[in-house]
Amino acid sequence: MLFAGPGTPETQVERLVETASGSNFFEHNRPVHVARAPGRLDVMGGIADYSGSLVLEAPIAAGAVAAVQVTEEGIVTARTESESLKDLHKEACFPVWEIVARTPEDYPRIRERFREDREAPWAAYVAGCLSVLTGRSLAEAPLGIRILLSSDVPAGAGVASSAAIEVATMTALTSALGVKLEGEQLAALCQEVENHIAGAPCGIMDQMTAALGRENHLLKLRCDPATVLGHVPVPEGVRFFGINSGVKHSVGGTRYTRARVGAFMAVAILREHGVNLPGGYLCGLSRRDFHAARCWLPHSITGEEFLNRHGAYPDPVTSPDPEETYYPRSAAEHAVNENCRVFRFSQLLAASARDRGHLEEAGALMYASHWSYGQLALLGCAETDLLVRLLREAGPERGVLGAKITGGGCGGTVAVMSTREPEDYRTSVLLPYEAETGIRPEIIQGSSPGAVEWGIRVLNGI
Repeated sequence: MLFAGPGTPETQVERLVETASGSNFFEHNRPVHVARAPGRLDVMGGIADYSGSLVLEAPIAAGAVAAVQVTEEGIVTARTESESLKDLHKEACFPVWEIVARTPEDYPRIRERFREDREAPWAAYVAGCLSVLTGRSLAEAPLGIRILLSSDVPAGAGVASSAAIEVATMTALTSALGVKLEGEQLAALCQEVENHIAGAPCGIMDQMTAALGRENHLLKLRCDPATVLGHVPVPEGVRFFGINSGVKHSVGGTRYTRARVGAFMAVAILREHGVNLPGGYLCGLSRRDFHAARCWLPHSITGEEFLNRHGAYPDPVTSPDPEETYYPRSAAEHAVNENCRVFRFSQLLAASARDRGHLEEAGALMYASHWSYGQLALLGCAETDLLVRLLREAGPERGVLGAKITGGGCGGTVAVMSTREPEDYRTSVLLPYEAETGIRPEIIQGSSPGAVEWGIRVLNGI
């Protein structure tokens, strides 16, 4: 099955406006602020973002559209038209005072309030934007808010569906409330929504791409915590697309959390031994410096052992589970090596206009990254491994330059660098994958601008 793409951002917005006009969701005498943000394809960098890695991210054609109106109802009402949220309530309502934060210390209370509504867990990513704006004293609490959301970013596919929702909502909400934010600040606040209101321990690359991505370019970002180094044009004749394995993934899952906790355990242990981590991040280390210091890191350690021996733990959004076993050495090794791979990959793309042979070397780095996800970060799954194997067997003679799991791993999507259209891999990759797994894969293709470049539409009389 091919996912041919959602159409243009303008057609996505038109569909949402038509829905709003026919449903009487908004009051007719008040303006409606509309924003849009894309999902993303993690080309290189992956889960090393929270370790300060360089990453390369591609905004995809699929995106989320949010429409926001200020009211005087005393209620925050959020409604979604997204078809991917099956078996969940499409609307959630909260008294404004229940989800307004006076300071960030109110976040745990608000997170628990959202969790009480088990039929609409998506609402935390949407209405939680108001919680963070008020908690950071960037906006006064409005009397009421209505939020209408639509997204065609596949949920659970590892292409940042939650970040697209957050960035679209936050952009529209700040416009409605008269708040001015730079793109980097917008992304950081959306990460705060996901980490502290929704309770998912993601890094910042997803929100940065949704906010600052540029169509047909890769966002080059150093996650220290978020320094934009530029936008890398996709080389002529090359396309990046994704194949959704159909296996759901979540950055709130136990294996993703285990990998992240292992990396932050490594930070704590290396600091104890006097190792200088430039910027405080693992990826500030060169390969040579890391290999000189890796002897201090245990191959495995339980959460209880770590807390008894080392005490302080440096990650504000996760904590060691005393009964879980973690792997600090391999988690740190993945992060440091991945940072080096991304740096070299960026160099090779830039040089490919002079020598197309550099593209195959770049593709080899994608395969190395995928191996590291599984063997060092201990992520991935059999289905994404199968997709990568089938793509690698197709090889450069059929246009495949490289492939790797994308995002947080544990399922989701495989990113592909190719010189051919994705439809060309129906017989060599898609059909064999379906025959072996019983899962019909989807193609995720196309590109679109980030929320800042797309801007705001203010509509009257919906």
